[in-house]
Amino acid sequence: MSNIENMQYSDSDGETSDDYKILLDNIGGEFKEFSMPFNISCIDNIEELDKPFFDSTENLIIIKDDRCFGWCFENLPEDEKNKLLNYTKIYKRPDAFYISLRDVLEGMLRDKHYKNEYMVQDDHRFLEGWDKVDEVNFTSFFGS
Repeated sequence: MSNIENMQYSDSDGETSDDYKILLDNIGGEFKEFSMPFNISCIDNIEELDKPFFDSTENLIIIKDDRCFGWCFENLPEDEKNKLLNYTKIYKRPDAFYISLRDVLEGMLRDKHYKNEYMVQDDHRFLEGWDKVDEVNFTSFFGS
């Protein structure tokens, strides 16, 4: 399982930078209560955490994780793959005007799906972003 201490300190160009190290340390500080089943690689600065997620004003959004249909799981029987398909529901907090990126990440980090041994062992552990399907549905994108 990955955790903050094991996060790779390289940016999108594969270069290590002090700014990137600081960002990863800040991310670790923001989510220190969680065991980190994936690396958060989808933000450029810590302030993004409290901004609206895709400018959504919905009370509920759904994050789909369909990595189980990728090549890393090609030897897994189809019925096992279907069990690994996951939908994380994220609800707007009663005191909030919107669902923030922080809300989404905390919801994902709390979801038992990301503690499943298959998901923990998946080489695609860098959360790089999401594809917007519609106003409520999003598909997570993980890279290696």
